[in-house]
Amino acid sequence: MKILYYGSTTQIHSGASQWMYRMVNEMEERGHETVAILPKDSGIADWYHDSGLETRFLWSSPIRRRRSPIGQVFYLFRSLVAVVSLVSIIVREDIDAVHVNEIKYPHGLLAGKIAGVATVCHVRAYIGSSMLRRLLGGYVALLSDEIVCVSERTREYIFHDVGIQKGNIGVIHDAVPSPERFEGISDSSDFRKMYGVDEDSFLVVQVSKLARLKGQERLLDVARLVEETTEKVEFCIVGGEIDGHESYATELRSRAKDIDSVHMVGFHPDVIEVFAAADVVVHLPRHEDPFPGVVLEGMLAGKPVIGSNSGGIPEQIDVGETGFIVPKEGNADKIAEYILRLYEDEQTREQMGRMAYERVRERFPVDGYFDEIERLYSNLPTS
Repeated sequence: MKILYYGSTTQIHSGASQWMYRMVNEMEERGHETVAILPKDSGIADWYHDSGLETRFLWSSPIRRRRSPIGQVFYLFRSLVAVVSLVSIIVREDIDAVHVNEIKYPHGLLAGKIAGVATVCHVRAYIGSSMLRRLLGGYVALLSDEIVCVSERTREYIFHDVGIQKGNIGVIHDAVPSPERFEGISDSSDFRKMYGVDEDSFLVVQVSKLARLKGQERLLDVARLVEETTEKVEFCIVGGEIDGHESYATELRSRAKDIDSVHMVGFHPDVIEVFAAADVVVHLPRHEDPFPGVVLEGMLAGKPVIGSNSGGIPEQIDVGETGFIVPKEGNADKIAEYILRLYEDEQTREQMGRMAYERVRERFPVDGYFDEIERLYSNLPTS
């Protein structure tokens, strides 16, 4: 089968972009032919080049509500041009199926249908507007032969909650991202030294881009509460600024200056080093985070994870066994209570970490994930 993949940024640290690369690379290794469409020849495009994967470069941009009227007209025009270009590539390359990597790139599905080939749409995104979910979800359900949601909650939130019920809307949980990176992971003092964390301190880390929906300011509230009990717990907020969210990053840094136990790390290139240095991982988004890879990575590093009751996170964490679930808003006192419990009880913490490592490998294996994707391809209609 020859598959065209579409719907990715070139941001190296985008989970969705990394998953598209992994799918392309794995399907090539399994004997399929692939063509990857990227918006420009930079960033993650280097991964494709280094792996010898066939790529084409064509404008693409996700659907957004917050464009000016003129911006929306310009977006529609460029999308139509992209559809025409994609149809040409699909026909010229004799493509059998189009796999759109993210629901916010629906013009890839239209191109596939015009060209008369099978279409698959992956759903990895958070969409806040119920109107947009209804419109976009209906469009995608109409033009996709198969829809792959990354969690049960994502399927409910994007489709079922707005009245879209179709038999082609399935769930395949993302696997552990590149588990080979965690082989031989050990406690790392380098990260602690780099950012001034005491080697004897109990370290709590949160790893995500600095955006209000990710809820980093909640950890600042938690740190203040924990400081009232002990000075032996420190916190690292790891993640860089992103376009459109600069003011939030500035606000976080300003607030963190007054909290001695908090380290605003910014972007750190080696996430494995971060997890190796941590005792506990937290992920506290206030939105329906579809299926965050950072939770799986924390578990694979053998750390208990405290996560929000958000999106697919409850499908990742077994409460009281591999971590804890907290509400999406507020509740700094409950989060602090869980952190202090793990700080004070080393045996429970280590047992949870071991269980997290075992569960994540058992439930979200890489080979099993790609077996399911390949099985889905084999059941697609032929043109």
